[in-house]
This record gives sequence, C-alpha cells and structure tokens, in this order.
Amino acid sequence: MSDSWDRPDPYGQQPPYGQQPPYGGAQRTESLAVASLVLGIAGIVICPIVCSVLAIIFGVQAKNKIRQDASLQGAGMAQAGFILGIVSLVLYAIIFLVAVILGASNSGSSSTSLGAVVHVLAA
Repeated sequence: MSDSWDRPDPYGQQPPYGQQPPYGGAQRTESLAVASLVLGIAGIVICPIVCSVLAIIFGVQAKNKIRQDASLQGAGMAQAGFILGIVSLVLYAIIFLVAVILGASNSGSSSTSLGAVVHVLAA
C-alpha cells in the first residue's frame, strides 16, 4: 500500500495555509533594500549626511543583487531609498548654501555678497 502523502494531488487543490507550492520558489525581500529605505527616511528626518550616503550605497547594492537573483524582491524599496538619499543630500546642500549666503550677507562687510561667500568658503 502506497502512502498518499507522497503523491501530488490529482485534483489540483491548494497546499495547506502557510506552505508554498512545490513548483514555485520562495520569494524573499533583500535586506539591503529595506536598509536603504529606512536610511533614506532617516536621512531626511534624523541624520542627513551619513544616513543619506548609506541609503544611496545600499540602494545600488540591493538593486544589483535583485537583478542577479530572481528569487529576491524589493527593487521598489531599493529605488525609493536611493531617491530619498539623493533628495536628502540635495536638500541639505541647498540649506547649507542658503545659510552661508545669509551669513555672508549679514557679516557687515562692504564687499559684494558673492565675494563674501567666496571669502567665507575659502576660510
């Protein structure tokens, strides 16, 4: 007498809840993609430079791994973390430049604002 558990189901019923079908591989999310997204958000909110640079690096690495391995998911998270990292760096660079220009214009010197900015940046 053969065991009926070893045979495939002739009626095509679904496997029990929580089990993957035997013909498909399990999909998993790339951890670098998750890290890139979290660091991209943290780059805007908490720590702009370090978190943003890491979000960009992890996003690129995650996208490369996902391209190479078909069983990995998370390309959208990697792309979002990459974009958030770039946006955060650009945003804080603009804020820094505005602060430098405003600081140079309020310094009280008789030179032009552009000359004061160059003087502040050169110092």
